[in-house]
Amino acid sequence: MEIYDTVAAYNRKAEREFKQKVKQNFLLAEVIVADLGLSLDKKPALQPWDYYPSMFQAERDQHEKLRQMEEMEQYKERRRQYAGALNAQRRG
Repeated sequence: MEIYDTVAAYNRKAEREFKQKVKQNFLLAEVIVADLGLSLDKKPALQPWDYYPSMFQAERDQHEKLRQMEEMEQYKERRRQYAGALNAQRRG
């Protein structure tokens, strides 16, 4: 049983190291693309989970949750501005 635990621990460590290497490679690729000005399509940059969906599922979920929170804050701000303009219009 101890051998299995050791092998499992080694596999977890290898996966963490691979994830870190992939993240570093993506960062390097983004910098290169930005420096060369190749992002003419106005499309969002690809993320690691676009290539390794099962490996980066947690990161994708976290990114999606953050994006939704930002969208909600933008929506709330637009509603506040609309309400303020409507109230100002009603007052005179």
